[in-house]
Amino acid sequence: MWNLLGLLVSFVLIILLVRLGRRFGLAMLLAAVVLTAFSLEHMPVSEAFSVFKEAVVNLDTIGLAVGVLFIGILANSMKETGEIEGIIGNLRNIMPREGILASIPAVFGLLPVPGGALMSAPMVEEEGKQVNVPKSTRAFLNLWFRHVEFLVFPLAPPLLLLAESAEVGLHWLILIQVPIFLLSVLVGIFLLWREVRKNAQFNENDVNLPDAEESSLLVDFSPIMVSVGLFFLFSYLTPLSFYLALVVSLPVGIAVSFFARKSKKGVYRIIREGISLDLPLAVLGIIIFYNVVYASGLADTLSDIFLGSFLPLPVLILLISFLLGFSMGHNLGAVGISYAILASAISGDLSMIALLYVSSFFGYLISPIHLCVAVTYEYFDPNLTEFYKLYLLPTFVVLFISTIFFAVLG
Repeated sequence: MWNLLGLLVSFVLIILLVRLGRRFGLAMLLAAVVLTAFSLEHMPVSEAFSVFKEAVVNLDTIGLAVGVLFIGILANSMKETGEIEGIIGNLRNIMPREGILASIPAVFGLLPVPGGALMSAPMVEEEGKQVNVPKSTRAFLNLWFRHVEFLVFPLAPPLLLLAESAEVGLHWLILIQVPIFLLSVLVGIFLLWREVRKNAQFNENDVNLPDAEESSLLVDFSPIMVSVGLFFLFSYLTPLSFYLALVVSLPVGIAVSFFARKSKKGVYRIIREGISLDLPLAVLGIIIFYNVVYASGLADTLSDIFLGSFLPLPVLILLISFLLGFSMGHNLGAVGISYAILASAISGDLSMIALLYVSSFFGYLISPIHLCVAVTYEYFDPNLTEFYKLYLLPTFVVLFISTIFFAVLG
């Protein structure tokens, strides 16, 4: 009973610290300590120390922490070398303006960094003005098309974490989520088309991106293609785990980024500015918390409680994962905690694992404490009611269809 109370106190502590602007990783570490203190009747102090130690020295934990560190460096190198501008500039030559409104945040979404929606916001703002769409629509497009690709993007840390934790092939998890990704894209395109047609007013003068060197789309996209290609190659053709494959492949992508384009800033400075310890700390905190949940017997206890309830398993997964994603505003943490709680009930069922990810993802997507939502709202300053009216409808439509889809598959 005490460990259940400890879990509740831990959640409250995480949410409180995140709302106060504290680092998420630090919040997770403190929550793990609190949960351990409440679980001493099930887990002696000596065992608790072992749980913490094993989480820290585990090669997969180290691999994921270093991997997300490298993702931040790759994101910064592609920004500083002008590769992101080059990708968008080339897309502008082959797409109508409506397509650009969707593709700009999608391209920046390939760089999964906290608050990254702010990088695409100025370009979406200018393109949106050209077709006279309201601020609420610009804010929605900036968030929706940046994030929906994380349902299938193989370098998304939450997807990697869940695949490794559940011991399922990343390719299978991505494959089963492809229909939901396509549905999300189609819903977004429909709303984009509707809003543009409703407010249609095209200006003749195009808005130009900052000056950039002439380049090919293939060259500018090569750092990501090389990183993803090598990641899958090392993951499935060598004994390396997902995380260690990530550590090996990403530095090559970073090197390709520097080789493909030159920057006025030096390589050392770009790497230094791209290093952020926030995500690695978050990874460490999540893994430790996850291990404490298991070692304390909470996972089995919660699984028994949920399975004994009157609600069907898909509905339980939907509610728990969605609420964790929404309340935490951090998908990596929500996925890790959701799986720790539901693992015994899910029992390796791929469709239920996917439902967990999708539910957590959409809860996180609309959370007001999700950093991208906060910076996007601050930048565009839309009417709050209009913004969430546009934002919530597609979210719940896709989530409802997803639940039915995965329940039928399961």
